[in-house]
Parts: sequence; C-alpha cells; structure tokens
Amino acid sequence: MPLTEADQRRVDEAEAEAEAAGSTKLLVRSPHEKQKLGSFTVMCLIINRTIGSGIYVTPAIVLRATDSVGISLLLWAFGAVFGLCGLLVWLELGLSIPKFQTPGESSDSLLNGEDTFENVPRSGGEKNYLEYIYKNPRFQTTCMYGLIYIILGNLAGNAIAMGQYIMQAAAQPDDPAAIRGIAVAALTGACLIHGLWRNGGIVLNNVLAIIKLLTLMAVIVIGFAVAGGASFGNGPTGKSAVKENFSTRNSFSRPSDDAGSYARSIVYVVCK
Repeated sequence: MPLTEADQRRVDEAEAEAEAAGSTKLLVRSPHEKQKLGSFTVMCLIINRTIGSGIYVTPAIVLRATDSVGISLLLWAFGAVFGLCGLLVWLELGLSIPKFQTPGESSDSLLNGEDTFENVPRSGGEKNYLEYIYKNPRFQTTCMYGLIYIILGNLAGNAIAMGQYIMQAAAQPDDPAAIRGIAVAALTGACLIHGLWRNGGIVLNNVLAIIKLLTLMAVIVIGFAVAGGASFGNGPTGKSAVKENFSTRNSFSRPSDDAGSYARSIVYVVCK
C-alpha cells in the first residue's frame, strides 16, 4: 500500500536527518511488502512454537506419575486455565508496552511538531516487556535470558530430545554418539535452510505446522473412535473405556502418594 503524502514527507525528513553530517540518528526501514510474512505463516509460526514433541509424550508421563486418570485430567484442566491467564497477560503487554516516542498522528500534532508515546512492535517477545517493566538493575533481563538460552543451551536440549525420539522410533538402542549426531544435523540443517533459502524455510514451517495439527486431530478422532467401540490394541473399548476413564470410583482410585510426582506433573503440564 503506497504511503500517504504526510507519511512520505515524514520519511523524507527522517532520511535527511539521518544522512546529515554529524547526525547520531539511526534510521530503521520497515521491510518491503513482499518480505512480510502472511497471516497463515504467522499462525504456523505460533503453532510450531506452541506444539512441540512434549504434547505427545507428556500425558503418559503425567498419568504414570499420578497413577490416576481423574487427577491427571484435573491437572490438565488447571494447565488450560493457567495458559488462558498467560494469554491474557500477553495481550495486555502486547497492547500496552513497550512504548516509544513517535511523531503525532493527528494533523494538529504534525503541524505543531508534537510527539506521542505509542506501542511499537519489536522483535524479542517477553524480553522487551520485562526490560520495560524492570528497568533496574540495568541488563538484568538480558543477563537472565542469556543464562537460560545461551549458557544452558535451550535449543541444544530440544535437539538432543529429538535425537532420542528418532532412535526410539527406529527401535534402536540409545547411542549417545548417534543422538548427538542427529542433534547437530538438525540444528545445522535449520540454520542453513533459514540462512540460505528463506522461502524454503517458510514452506517447511507451514508444512510442519499442518502435520502437527493433523496429528493432534488424529489423536482426538482415535479417542472418539475407541469410545464408539473401535479397537486399536488390548485396552478397553466402547462404553467400558468411557466408564473406566471417567467414573469417579475408578479414575480416582489408588492415586500416587508421592508429593514429588505431583510437583513434576504440574511442571510438565504448565511447561509442555
């Protein structure tokens, strides 16, 4: 969409000020329309960031830790409420901060040269929000995220988990060398495809998001199929499966008495 006359005038003035001798102003250009991600790609980015490998293995871990179908379902309901609270906090932060000084949008502000404070989207996510909220001590938030994502190797841990899952899916014994090799190959491949082939990275992102959604839908459909009488193994089917899972007498019988198991289950539910 072409700029209005007023916007174009502001861009020309900013360019002139930034290029002037002795100027300390930094001019940041917005990406071209063709470089911007579409709505579907952005949704796929959020889906891929939200749905990881944990959702497919965590329910079984929580169930084994609590030894109770009913308690595990209550923990997942708590996780849903917790996630909703996080969403509301993110919406509030995203619509409120951080604010930066920008030229006024109204005609009176433009004529008078007045500036206003507005929310300006920036890359960095919650790091920007925390830096805006907790200004002192300086670099507190930067150091905190540096410890978590650089020193502790956030992506490295995920890559190792991917290597372990691949070895298990291939019915191979856990070979540390092979697992590390798969992890290094996965991280290297991701960096190369996003660094050398932007469109290919976008396509891969969209395809993986679709596969994840279809897999989750298949899990839901299989659950309803088992409730309807279909059999996919040695477990109960039909009404007996529904009764065994949702009967208060059965689902809350013989729960685990280990407090640590419940604490770990809550962490898995909230973080996965």
